[in-house]
Amino acid sequence: MKNIHTIPFCAAVTAFLFFAFQHEVAAKGAYYDSTSLKNLVIQTSEHMKRLNDSHQKWLYDQEIRLNELDLIIIRKTPLPGEPSYVEALEQKLKIIEALRVDEESFQLQLLRLRYTKGLELIKLLYEKVLSLDHHFSSIQTFQQINALSNPNNYPAFQQNRAVMEERLKKKGGGIRLPALFQTNPLLSATFSIVSTLFAEGDNAQKEKEFEQISCIMDFTVRMNADLNTIYYETEFLKNSNQSLKEDCLALFTEYTKPIDYLVQLDKCRKNDDWDAVVDAIDKTFKDIGTNAADPVKSKICMKQQVNLEFSMNRLLDYMDKYSVFVNEGEKYYRKFNVIVSNYQNEGACAGQIPASFSDLKKDIDSSIDKFNNSYKLSELKGSKLKDLLYGLPEN
Repeated sequence: MKNIHTIPFCAAVTAFLFFAFQHEVAAKGAYYDSTSLKNLVIQTSEHMKRLNDSHQKWLYDQEIRLNELDLIIIRKTPLPGEPSYVEALEQKLKIIEALRVDEESFQLQLLRLRYTKGLELIKLLYEKVLSLDHHFSSIQTFQQINALSNPNNYPAFQQNRAVMEERLKKKGGGIRLPALFQTNPLLSATFSIVSTLFAEGDNAQKEKEFEQISCIMDFTVRMNADLNTIYYETEFLKNSNQSLKEDCLALFTEYTKPIDYLVQLDKCRKNDDWDAVVDAIDKTFKDIGTNAADPVKSKICMKQQVNLEFSMNRLLDYMDKYSVFVNEGEKYYRKFNVIVSNYQNEGACAGQIPASFSDLKKDIDSSIDKFNNSYKLSELKGSKLKDLLYGLPEN
């Protein structure tokens, strides 16, 4: 006889969560769509606790009843009010058969639960990737780097250029500053230094102008390579996130293929088509449950379940890829923070450094905070991930 304690606990876990989910989606449009993984994990944990208490009581009651029937069967002579020997055997067989059927049903419900929670997780991850996309689109790294690396954007250089143009006009001859003066930082610096050196005026004024230009040149020479590193590595992160978004769209397509839902994730999201996804899930699992007992169709049902499991494995791979990207992104921005904090003469030259340098620092600090708090999914570590995707309780 199959012992009652051999029934997998995860099957019972699924039963509770399955019916809880059914209650949530009973009405159209009630499909759970949280953007908070924390809320998803908390809900799952609450379901686990309620189910654990209920299931343990159910197991205890069934075990007591089987023990009572075993005593009747051993005695063979029932006491008053007890079923006969034959009736006790029949009841015991019915309980055993019911346990077998329930176990199979629970395993299917567990698969549905895992699949549904996985779908919610894909939706959540896609929202995170879109937030990252918006983040990279909104930061002004290129404009900030350009302003910081070109001396022509600094007030002292602009003033010096105006003086040079005025002198050229006074001398006549139609001489104009070359176009490269605007675009080539080193050429701009050369013209400015020469202009200051041979300009009219007292030595004190020249020294002041030289101090201003020396600060600008010190900053641009020291920081130019590092600032370009920030720019190009930010572009790398933007491209990597674009790839991550495309992978998420591909994941959703592969994930929903076993339930015959063929609409792409971005279109599903735009058209709020989640009810159709729920309908597809309902139909698929109803077909599996109906056809599982049919010897002819049982292999088809088994193949469907294998495909669903394979889809969930793809989700686990994507979660790893997403986590690696977020962790690496945070490291990149911490590196950027070290770079912009490492200019030794910032205090002495503060009056000559444009506000865009301060803006760049703020962008970097904000990005570190977002990567560490908004984009990182710490809830997916350890036992919490098992709760979410496997329906298993914490030990």
